[in-house]
Amino acid sequence: MSIALLIIFVLSVLFLGISLKTLHGAFKRVESVKANFVVDNCYKKGITLVFRANLNILANDIEHNVEIIQLRIYNSNGRYLGSWTKDGAVPEDFVFTISNVHLFDGKDKMKGERITIDGFVKVKLNIGRYGMRLNLPVNAEVSISEEK
Repeated sequence: MSIALLIIFVLSVLFLGISLKTLHGAFKRVESVKANFVVDNCYKKGITLVFRANLNILANDIEHNVEIIQLRIYNSNGRYLGSWTKDGAVPEDFVFTISNVHLFDGKDKMKGERITIDGFVKVKLNIGRYGMRLNLPVNAEVSISEEK
């Protein structure tokens, strides 16, 4: 009876070691995954701010897809201006807008004002049987260019 328990114990420890080594390898592969988010252009159009952005996921040959992107937009004083969310496939180059009647507080010209954007991108990495989801932080700063 004790020999059977000893064999079960040895096999359990062996399988635990193999599982931990596999898990360690998976985490080593995903530790360098990053999101590169750049806002190329921002301009005011009526009561709307229009942003042209580029999102690139650096995933070291790991198959991945973007599930959701959520951004919060602030002015140079740190005042919250709005947020933008998109679920599903997000192309590498995309346009997003925020609109608000009180966005500019009576300012006619916004050219040159700094806008800060931060948020996260939820990425599904196809690793293992079920995959892994990561929330990658993104942030950018842009000046409002000539109004269109």
